[in-house]
Amino acid sequence: MTKTDKTNFYILTPLFMIIFIDSFGISLVYPILAPLFNIKIGGILPATISLTMRDFLYGLTLGIYPIFMFFGAPILGDLSDHIGRKKVLLICLYSESACMCLSALAITINSVLLLITARAFAGLVAGSMSTAQASIADVSHKNNKTVNLGLISFASSSGFIIGPLISSVLADKDLVSWFSFSTPFLAAAALAFLNASALIFTFKETFHPKAKQRIRLTKGLEVFISAFINREIRRFAIIYLLLTLGWTMYIQYISLYLVQVFGYSITQIGHYVAWIAIILGFSYLIIVRIVAKFFRPIQIVSGALICAIIGTSVVTWKIELVAWITAIPIVIGRALSYTGSLTIFSNFADKDSQGWVMGVAGAIMAASWGTGSILAGILGSFSVEAPFVTATILLLLALAATSSLFRKNSLIQ
Repeated sequence: MTKTDKTNFYILTPLFMIIFIDSFGISLVYPILAPLFNIKIGGILPATISLTMRDFLYGLTLGIYPIFMFFGAPILGDLSDHIGRKKVLLICLYSESACMCLSALAITINSVLLLITARAFAGLVAGSMSTAQASIADVSHKNNKTVNLGLISFASSSGFIIGPLISSVLADKDLVSWFSFSTPFLAAAALAFLNASALIFTFKETFHPKAKQRIRLTKGLEVFISAFINREIRRFAIIYLLLTLGWTMYIQYISLYLVQVFGYSITQIGHYVAWIAIILGFSYLIIVRIVAKFFRPIQIVSGALICAIIGTSVVTWKIELVAWITAIPIVIGRALSYTGSLTIFSNFADKDSQGWVMGVAGAIMAASWGTGSILAGILGSFSVEAPFVTATILLLLALAATSSLFRKNSLIQ
């Protein structure tokens, strides 16, 4: 290893760890929250709380994170252009560590209000991933940028796979007597704290602002609204909102569905979420590359929607094996629709507007994750099938709109 390689290794490793920690922190809650809010397993809510309120609070606890991320990520992005990447990364990581500790405390004292508050603040400081990505691009060269950016997907996928597995182990008191629902949050807090501390010594600032940037607290909302004001991208923005809402309804409710219908334990949910993450990683690394060689973006999105519709319409059969099998078309559909959609968004904008149009896509996704999570919780209180039926309807609407748009706009072809 040359001196340059060693330097890049010490600089990039903490950045990849930041991306891993963000993904780990997002995915670790999936095996925990569903049992935590279940009346027979978790104790965070009194037994007298109704199923309707229980499911609503479950959806709110999941959805509050992306809702606050929707507002916080653009602000942190502006802040990194204002004071530099390193300071923002440290703020994010130390704050994330504190929020994880608060989440653990909330579970220990059975306080839903504190848990929701901690997750809200965690979402607000969840801009470390995008800032880390910008830093990686800052320090990469022409000959290694593609490899480095590819490693971003690997780090993110690894976090999503390992997070649920580690979480399901650390929350299993049958393995170690002092393990509990709060243990995974404490582990994530320690990981974020250690990585922030390492970042102080290993990371040199990669971006030096030439001029002061104005920080707009409403930037996330402004970017979201701009998608529906701009006549060029309005119709596809609606399509993307529908398909992202459909995916969110599935991924945010499936854990609770497995607990309520099949009585899944934390370990079993961890395995299921890891299964989803493996399919997603394989789809991004292999399937997307193959499909992109033979089909146009709009065809990819249409085919992806069909795959997802088949899965969400069948998952309600209440057969355990079916729940595992249907994850394959649903998750592959998500990977393909996401990739195809970003390409279409990019085609709508000129070279100087790529940052704005990608920001639009990110704002729509964050808004969808927040509202979709809460909606899934509300609908789930009526029946376990309702969130999946709603997801199927949303995806069908997206497919119909996609077919109509394809006939009228050449930019998406």
